[in-house]
Amino acid sequence: MDMFHTKEYRHGRKTYNNSVCVKGSTSSELEVDYYGRLEEVIELQYHSEQNRVFLFKCYWYDTTDR
Repeated sequence: MDMFHTKEYRHGRKTYNNSVCVKGSTSSELEVDYYGRLEEVIELQYHSEQNRVFLFKCYWYDTTDR
């Protein structure tokens, strides 16, 4: 079973982890890490348990230098 913890999950708990880090790239092909907080998870299941897709709604932090 897959487990994902959203922001809402943390209420009433001493420890939790709802952070997200995604490795990506920019249009100039520079590698960049994107950081965020998991807000919601939706699981789509197609005809059997083996065919699943997870959709993640995240709040992304702006980590660009200003």
